Amino acid sequence: MKHAKKIPKKAKKPIITAKDISKGAKTHANYQFQYSCTAIIAINMYTGHYKFKEIFCEISEDVLGIKNNNHLVGIQIKHRESKYGAFPITDPAIVQTIKKFHQLDEQFSDNCDEFIFMSNMEIVFDGKKSLEDLSKECKDNPKKLPSNIWKIIEDLGEKTEMNTDQVIHTLSKMKYVLVPDRDHIQDTIVNKHLSTVSECKTLHQTKLNDIVVSLIEMIDKKSTFIQDSLILYSAFLNEVNKDNQIVNTKRITPDDVKDVIKKGATYVYLDSKQTSAITVGSYGLIDRKMTMGRINQSEIENMKSLTKSAQSFILERYHEEEESEQILKDYQDVQTRLLTMQAECETAARNTDVSFGSKKLELLEKRLHTEVEETPEKFHYFQYEHLKGIIGMLMTKCSVPFSDKPKGGWI
Repeated sequence: MKHAKKIPKKAKKPIITAKDISKGAKTHANYQFQYSCTAIIAINMYTGHYKFKEIFCEISEDVLGIKNNNHLVGIQIKHRESKYGAFPITDPAIVQTIKKFHQLDEQFSDNCDEFIFMSNMEIVFDGKKSLEDLSKECKDNPKKLPSNIWKIIEDLGEKTEMNTDQVIHTLSKMKYVLVPDRDHIQDTIVNKHLSTVSECKTLHQTKLNDIVVSLIEMIDKKSTFIQDSLILYSAFLNEVNKDNQIVNTKRITPDDVKDVIKKGATYVYLDSKQTSAITVGSYGLIDRKMTMGRINQSEIENMKSLTKSAQSFILERYHEEEESEQILKDYQDVQTRLLTMQAECETAARNTDVSFGSKKLELLEKRLHTEVEETPEKFHYFQYEHLKGIIGMLMTKCSVPFSDKPKGGWI
């Protein structure tokens, strides 16, 4: 196995002001709006209302729909504050959208069927006329456009750096889909879209909300930039189409939606009366499980840090083509060994008079460190720090307890 590359020292972080925080919050809200719109698309794909066999997040477009005939539908999603009213056709956001659609059309000239602009606000020109009016004119009369529309086409051509024929062709394929404002979109997903799915018609509102949250979380992960290897961890474990693993981290199929609906949100409840919950698979679960085991905070932070480092290390090795198959086998074998080891340490820890969780961690660390030094080949030459990080990964799947099962269970 190759040695992990040295990580260069990070530059000092700039001072963050209140203005920066406000801007960041707005950006986050816009991303959440995009993921919510994608959830609408995914649910409608599952029900067959949208004729997609799969969709991709953040590949060329905000969402790329693939039809059963393998033709493409590009989808751009934009939010606009209601106080600003509808988008003018020459608004910079619309200009950029038209440009992106054209680029997709150029790349897949024979297979690009349609462009969808999803927003809480319409696109207008000449005061009140809509995108549908403009698209119809460009489709029906591309050679004999009225002078007012021709002026818009020329203006758009100049702003997009496209010729007029390209602008007309792109606009002729565009359609508008209205979605609610971001403050109301999640309720709409629950009440208008998810509640009509056959498996969901008898579910309680709370369960529907849980499913929507899980769906948006899945979309969030699949929309993250490909460079962020930590976010790709879940896709790595799924082992789907390993020859094209990176692309699969962006793909959502009807079966993915079905899995979310079927499983709902998996939570950890500490007792039956407590309303707060932690999503299984989050680093928050490490905090909770180790805290309940009376393990000190510095150890908890160390475990989370090692877990993140191990995830990154494994994924970097996995995405190197010549190592992908072997790293998966090694990782699975190491997981099995660690689970056996932790079970044996748990038994030994319960026979002592001190706190079970902290004693178990002490025994596990001591044994792991010794065995890695004496027989590193048993652990496929993973470093001790990465092996401890893998224990953290197993903790996020409830495989490694550091306390007794809480009242109410882990589900």
